[in-house]
Amino acid sequence: PEGHDPDSFLRNEGAERFLDLVDNAPGLLDFFLEQSLSSKGLDVERKVGIVRELLPSVCELKDPMVRAGYVRKVADRVGIKESVIWSELDKIVKGRGSQGGSQADNSKVGHRSVKKFTRDVHLLNLLIHHPDVAQKIAECHWQLLVEDENIRKIIDTFFSRLAEEGGFEPGEMVDAMPDEETRNELREALMQPSFYDLTAAKKAAAEIMKKIEELKITSSIRQAKERGDMEELNALLKLRAKLYQGMV
Repeated sequence: PEGHDPDSFLRNEGAERFLDLVDNAPGLLDFFLEQSLSSKGLDVERKVGIVRELLPSVCELKDPMVRAGYVRKVADRVGIKESVIWSELDKIVKGRGSQGGSQADNSKVGHRSVKKFTRDVHLLNLLIHHPDVAQKIAECHWQLLVEDENIRKIIDTFFSRLAEEGGFEPGEMVDAMPDEETRNELREALMQPSFYDLTAAKKAAAEIMKKIEELKITSSIRQAKERGDMEELNALLKLRAKLYQGMV
């Protein structure tokens, strides 16, 4: 709250009030969304209006991983299918034809291709086309980030082979997949062009590792709250605040 840091607020207001604020404090990516929802109500028509108001700002998120994550958050919070949001986003991007390039390509989506814009698919694309850049991600708890079970199997196999062989053709993994569904997932990913040039790939890898770290900290915050460890909770909140700097 204004006029307080976590230490002074704990001293003046107590641990219970502090935990209430932690529970209700939105992340940076959710702030404007929550503000809009609280001021305009929750009926369907107004929710659609809120989404349309937010989409121009979503277009300004240059990193496709961050953009895809925010679209998912908006869909979950507002209660609208991701495919609808991507379709509206596509209209805006096409209307900005002068921007062109990879951002426009990454935003061409219909109901059948929404999956191509999830965080999971972007990570897999990064591994296929920029394995050297993505190799550091293997050292992180990348499983925290991947939701699709088939892509999880592919990435696990990829990192295992990368550790054993140091380099290989991604197409060689197709026959190693455990089932046809996963093989088809990999085949589709192999047909996709790279979503990133080298500079963007390095940035994307850094953002992925930062997001993984955020998830780890969030888990630790939850555990500290359950234990009632105010000192550790305070330290973790400060660490998360530093991590948020530069995420958007």
